[in-house]
Amino acid sequence: MNVIVLNLLQHIYKTHCTRQIFSYKVSRIKRNRHWNKVRSYSKLVSSLDLNAAPDKVSGILSCWKDKFKAVKISEPTESAEYILAYILGKKTLWNIDREQALKAEHVAEMNRLCQFRLQQIPVQYVIGEWDFCDLTLKMEPPVFIPRPETEELVVHVCNDLRYLDNDSDVVKVMEVGCGTGAISLAILKKMPFVHCTAIDKCLAACELAKENAQVNGLGSRLCISHMELTDYMPEDHELCSQKMDLLVSNPPYIPSKDMESLEPEILRFEDPCALNGGEDGLDVIKKLMKFAPKILKPRRPLWLEVDPSHPQLIRNYIDEQHLPLVFEKQFDDFNGLPRFCKLTVS
Repeated sequence: MNVIVLNLLQHIYKTHCTRQIFSYKVSRIKRNRHWNKVRSYSKLVSSLDLNAAPDKVSGILSCWKDKFKAVKISEPTESAEYILAYILGKKTLWNIDREQALKAEHVAEMNRLCQFRLQQIPVQYVIGEWDFCDLTLKMEPPVFIPRPETEELVVHVCNDLRYLDNDSDVVKVMEVGCGTGAISLAILKKMPFVHCTAIDKCLAACELAKENAQVNGLGSRLCISHMELTDYMPEDHELCSQKMDLLVSNPPYIPSKDMESLEPEILRFEDPCALNGGEDGLDVIKKLMKFAPKILKPRRPLWLEVDPSHPQLIRNYIDEQHLPLVFEKQFDDFNGLPRFCKLTVS
């Protein structure tokens, strides 16, 4: 099992973002401490009895929940339930008889997949898919896993699009940093008059987003490009060849100092380039604010998902740089934290 995890880590480190994988400046001492924790964790896992598991729904869920708790896996109950539901071809277990006997092949598959979860691999990667805004999207490491908060961003964007004063039958939306394609695809699903252009600097993300678009029947209205947003995008750049009606992004926005406080499974398996926003978390957001006036039509919005510390910093940056943007409004997420910002090209 450790060989599987090490191979996966090597794939992440060698193939994706090698220049920035330690851009948040984790020292050699801290890296050694991290790997010492990994080794200790592996010894703890190896002490568990991974073969014995009951054959009833209630029993196997209880068995794996206890094993997950023993090694401090986050959300142990939910992890076991998600994995078993996936094996049974269900989204949830709410209508499953908990005393139902499982087939031998289901028990074997449950044991196999749960052993991956024991290695702190996120459950989304373990089952290879996740639901987002009524879509089922394929998930592969190290591409960033979409979070529930981002579904709220989609709701805000779609509400804005419904009332957009447009002189064309087609509304053009651009997403920067598409990852799995979750935001663009959710918008396309809800808004049949929208066409999206999406970019990401990670090739694996672009390929996965294209696959998700085809599987969900939305590929004809989504154009995906492997491209990185730079500090100074010239007006004649290919991205600026056509003006957009809306720009949206869930960029990397975690301040570098906060990276080490993330869950171990996030640090070990998700692309840090999709999380680490630099010293203040604003590295990519600043690029987006400079890019927006070049790509958007006048009085068109830029929607951002941000760190709760960012709204005031964004206001300050607009004023300091004299950017042709207006900070329209900030919106809280379901935890009551300021998470979304709407800016408009003046």
